[in-house]
Amino acid sequence: HSQSRTKRAIKKADVVLLLLDARTKVSELDKQISKFLIEENKPCVLAINKWDLVKGKLQPADYLKYLDLTLRGLQFAPISFISAQTGFNVWETISLAEDLYQQSCQKVKTPLINKILKKIHITRRPKGMEPRIYYAFQTGIHPPTITFKVNKAVLFDKNIQRYLINFLRKELPFKEVPIRLLFQGKDQPSRLRRDKLRTQRVAKVKTV
Repeated sequence: HSQSRTKRAIKKADVVLLLLDARTKVSELDKQISKFLIEENKPCVLAINKWDLVKGKLQPADYLKYLDLTLRGLQFAPISFISAQTGFNVWETISLAEDLYQQSCQKVKTPLINKILKKIHITRRPKGMEPRIYYAFQTGIHPPTITFKVNKAVLFDKNIQRYLINFLRKELPFKEVPIRLLFQGKDQPSRLRRDKLRTQRVAKVKTV
């Protein structure tokens, strides 16, 4: 029941604060929550609580490496060292969460997206299996969603998608939030065109 409540809360949240105890290892439950955050494309602050109790015993750089290895897929998420008891860095963490929300709501103009796409280099594949990007545009916010018009959507596997996300994160104002990618093959009609075709089909049925 508690996990169900947690998932419902995450679905409703604009930004999630994942609270971790600096004195203990990341739990299996924390790992499950982090995976769900990734699935839901939720902006997240990793708040390391009780840092005052381990200060001097544990170096921030070492702990960051530990989190990168333990919570894979959340390397882009900002980390804040706090103490809920003393109030250390608490308000700064709330401010950080507000920044993430603003990042997630950013809109980028299509010409800028296509300008930076010229820098993309995808490893050559066998003839007929080469993924090609014709153009791209932003189709959503929270999470920022970039739609690519491509030759064949199936050619853009997880490795290529990971490369594109990392590239876009460096170039666009989405440094610390999830980015969702959508791919439309050359033979796939756009959503607007699909809706138009559907309306035409319904109209034909009604007139028959």
